[in-house]
Amino acid sequence: MEKSTLIKFWIKFFDNGLRGTVPENEYMGVLEELVRGNTLKKESKTTIMFAKMFQKMMANAGCLNDSKEIINEKLIQAFNNEDIDIQLLCSALGRQQLDESFLNIQVE
Repeated sequence: MEKSTLIKFWIKFFDNGLRGTVPENEYMGVLEELVRGNTLKKESKTTIMFAKMFQKMMANAGCLNDSKEIINEKLIQAFNNEDIDIQLLCSALGRQQLDESFLNIQVE
């Protein structure tokens, strides 16, 4: 899958309404649940650590504002510049496939 498609997917994954920013209380839960998947019924130290580690990566790449909200435009830049490895998120999905219909994108 093309990098641009992956970026669009992950931006919409975090910000389904495409508001431009995502509050910390929304994306931290999403990150934790992403890595937890269907195998664990509740969070663990490992799943929480993944969410915190990814948040730190976003902060280091300048993707968060003072309120620790994700700034979509900055996250897109970080993915494009490879300041954040988009494959890390893809790997967190495990064996699940990205649902391209989520983006309303036709991939050739």
